[in-house]
Amino acid sequence: MFGDLLVRKGLLTREQLLEALEQQETSRLSIGRLAFQMGLLSLDQVVEILERQVTRKRLFGELAVEIGYLTPAQRDALVQRQQETGVPLGQLLVEMGVLDFEVVKDALDEYHASLGLGPGAPPRRAR
Repeated sequence: MFGDLLVRKGLLTREQLLEALEQQETSRLSIGRLAFQMGLLSLDQVVEILERQVTRKRLFGELAVEIGYLTPAQRDALVQRQQETGVPLGQLLVEMGVLDFEVVKDALDEYHASLGLGPGAPPRRAR
């Protein structure tokens, strides 16, 4: 994981990484919002599922499938899409002022090389 490389190199602390990962998680679009934007659910359906979540304590996608509003394949596609909507870790660390752009760029090049990718490879989502 890219974040682990940054910690191993002493570029940030474990606490800074955890804070950035928490912010990254909150930057992701919700499954309900994505389903609505993609035309898979109406606003009324999203609201109904959210209301049921209050008493049922289940994940949005699970309830949507249980009710019959989404298929398991649609739910899985939405979860995958959700993972792609967050701010990349390197960008977030620069925005937070923890690292500067050049440090992130150099570390990404090293990380990509460790994965067998060349410098300037398309960014991958840090997890």
